[in-house]
Amino acid sequence: MQALGIFARAPIPGRVKSRLAAEVGPSTAADVYWRVGRQVVSAVLGPGYRSGVWYTPASEAAEMHRLYVGEIA
Repeated sequence: MQALGIFARAPIPGRVKSRLAAEVGPSTAADVYWRVGRQVVSAVLGPGYRSGVWYTPASEAAEMHRLYVGEIA
């Protein structure tokens, strides 16, 4: 079985996608980051891959699980 690791940041406005945020605002940039992240996680779930998501900051564990795993699984 193949393994795939995904590294992500919590989609906190002002903490992700700074160049995009300069054009569209920090909330919209964080939303784009979250949506793309969910698409990536959804694409790798399934047979043939053992996948995991590593994220920062650690204090966002519950939110990251809800955003990227809980609602997809």
